[in-house]
Amino acid sequence: MNLGGIYIDLGQLDQALIAAKKSMELDALNPNCYVLLSSVYQKANNPTQAKEVCEQGLRISSKNIRLQNNLSEALSQITPLWHIAMMNDADRNRCYAEAINKAVKPNDLVLDIGAGAGLLSMMAAEAGASEVIACEMVIPIANKAQAIVRKNGFEDKIRLFGMKSTNVKIGKEMPQKADVIISEVFSSGMVGEGILPTLQDSRERLLKEGGLMIPEQAEIKFALIGASPEVSRLTNPGADSCYCLEDFSEICPRKIPAKLTERPNLLSEAEAAFHFDFRKPFAFKSEKRINVTVAKGGQCIGIIQWLKTILFGDIVYENIPGEISSHWSSNIYLFQNPISVKQGQSIKINALVEKDMLWFQHCGLDS
Repeated sequence: MNLGGIYIDLGQLDQALIAAKKSMELDALNPNCYVLLSSVYQKANNPTQAKEVCEQGLRISSKNIRLQNNLSEALSQITPLWHIAMMNDADRNRCYAEAINKAVKPNDLVLDIGAGAGLLSMMAAEAGASEVIACEMVIPIANKAQAIVRKNGFEDKIRLFGMKSTNVKIGKEMPQKADVIISEVFSSGMVGEGILPTLQDSRERLLKEGGLMIPEQAEIKFALIGASPEVSRLTNPGADSCYCLEDFSEICPRKIPAKLTERPNLLSEAEAAFHFDFRKPFAFKSEKRINVTVAKGGQCIGIIQWLKTILFGDIVYENIPGEISSHWSSNIYLFQNPISVKQGQSIKINALVEKDMLWFQHCGLDS
C-alpha cells in the first residue's frame, strides 16, 4: 500500500493503479486500500470510479474520514454546486415552466437535453406530454435523476438515458422524432460543453418538421463597464488595501465571473454581440467588430457580458447584471489597461464566438 502512495507522489499513476489494485486483492476489508485506490482515480481525473470505490469502502467502514473526504472531492467534480443554484433559481424555473406549459400539447413527445435532476422533464410530463425522453451524459447524475423521477411519480412518462443526445437514435432510444426539444445546458457565456453543435444536431436529426425548441433563441449581451466599489473588489488587487498591490493583476485572468448585487457602472447601452436562433441552421463560429457608442464618460475597464434567452414567444429570461439574482454569472472581460472615454465617442470591440469559446477585445477608440 505504501508503494502505491509513493507512485502517486511521483506522478506515476499507471504504476500507482497497479499497486492499489494489488493491495485490494490482498486485503479487501482494509478501508485504507479503498482510500488509496480512490485517490489514484481522483488524481487520474476519473471521479466516477473514485466515487464508486469510496462508496464500497464506506460500506466496510462508514466513518472513515479519509474516504468521506475522497467521496466529497469526487462528487465536487461530478456534480458541481452550480446544479443546486440552477435548480433553486426561481425566476429561471418560472420562465421555463411557463414556456413548457405553452409549448407542450397533450400527446407530445418531448426530448430533454442535459436533464440533470429531471426538473424540466417533470415539468413537461406535468404539462401533458405523452412521453419525455431525457438525456444526461453524466452517469451518476442520470442514475440519481431516475430515482428522483420515480419518487415524484413520473416513471411511466419519463425515460431517462445516461448518454449524450448526439448518440440518441430514432427507433432505439426515441420511438419517433420529438414534437418539442427542451434544453438548459448553457454556461454563463452560453457556449461550452459543445452546446451549439448539440442543439444543431438535435434540431436536424431529432425534431419533427415544425417542431418546437425551448429556448427558441439566445443572445450574448454586453456593455462597456467602468469601475465601482463592488467591481473593483473583484478585479483590482488591493482595492481596499493601504499597500500597492495592483501589479498582481498582470498574472490574473482577464475574464472575471461576477454575481453582482449592485447595478454596475455601465458606460454604454446594452448591445447584442451574437444572436442564435436555434430553430434554424446557425454558424458555430463568428467574429465581428462592433462599434460601441459611449453613453457616459469615465474610466472604462472593460466590458461586462450576460445572457438573454428567448424561451418561447414573449417569455424571456435575462440575467441583467445587478438587477436579477441568477444562477448564471455575468462575466467581466478586462481591457489590458483602463481607457478614458467621453460621451459620444466610439470604442471598437472585437467579439469572437466559437464552439466552446467566447472572447471580447478592445481594438481602438475614435476621437
